[in-house]
Amino acid sequence: MYMLSLLLVVSITHQARSSCYVSQTSSIRREVLDVIPLTSLGGCQSACNGDSKVIDYAHHDKEPRQESPFQCEATLLNAAGTHCILLGSQIADASSKSCPAPFTAHVKTTCEETTPLPQPTAVSTGISNFNFFNYGFTSDSNINNGHYNDYRKKAASVRVKGPIDDYYTVGECSRESDIVGTPTEGATPPCGTPPLSQRRIVIDAIKADGTHMVIENNLYSSIKWDTSKKSWYFEIESDSGMNAVYFYTAKCVLPPVTALAPNCECAALNTESAYPGNYNPVPVKIDTDPCCTKDYVQMNCVRAYSTAKTYSSGDRLISCVMGEWLMLRTGSSHYNSYIIRAAACVD
Repeated sequence: MYMLSLLLVVSITHQARSSCYVSQTSSIRREVLDVIPLTSLGGCQSACNGDSKVIDYAHHDKEPRQESPFQCEATLLNAAGTHCILLGSQIADASSKSCPAPFTAHVKTTCEETTPLPQPTAVSTGISNFNFFNYGFTSDSNINNGHYNDYRKKAASVRVKGPIDDYYTVGECSRESDIVGTPTEGATPPCGTPPLSQRRIVIDAIKADGTHMVIENNLYSSIKWDTSKKSWYFEIESDSGMNAVYFYTAKCVLPPVTALAPNCECAALNTESAYPGNYNPVPVKIDTDPCCTKDYVQMNCVRAYSTAKTYSSGDRLISCVMGEWLMLRTGSSHYNSYIIRAAACVD
């Protein structure tokens, strides 16, 4: 759930000679024109007034500033007070213009001679943990860790369907050379059936908050577009129906054999007690085919099933990929993969 973090609201603030700003609370979405590292409300409003010196200084020439075809109509600071968000006009599409929660922005208006100056104690409003891609704003974490710059051109309040890999960038757990393709909409599995040498292929997806997640290239899954939520989602068959996982962009990746960073390592794989009908559980063998010397392996899947499953242990390999445990079918006649949270060899 995305919440607004509202601080003390300034009723009216003075900015420049030609433009003033009035505090306004609304649930109607606005276009996001730019997010720049400014800590003062006055500087934010100067940027909204088109002061190129303020904007260029804030960007520190780290990237070319894109001239926006939209006119800045409102501003606000993020909750941490580290970044200024420049807002354009309100979204006209009545079917998608409402935000999940109201937000307070400083809306540009014509100054009157009686417009009061801001009080020294005034504090601007801020936003926190808002869904950047669906609602037009970006979370503080996205701004601070640099993910925002990767998606800057996608900062529209209402997203338009594009390629599945649109604006994808590699995370800390993979490299450009690890990319082997793009998932295909509606295909099963989404990244196709890989050759024996590439059975460890996974879907590296980026969520709306800019973080990466690893998704299995499962034989009983597909990727679809949700027209109401305006988002891609991964759908996988389970014993209770279909499970859906929403994401922003994705690529097919052959994960590095060795973790590239500490965050890419897996926690110890849990060995659960034997499920009903199974006996004598022992830990599975990692990166070994088959994964058990016993005849059967039981596994607890993250997405594919709501209940634990038991299978023949032959032609099965369990490996750590980009921070997640992956179980693979390695036989030449059948391919499949599952992200798992626990497993055990059983009688």
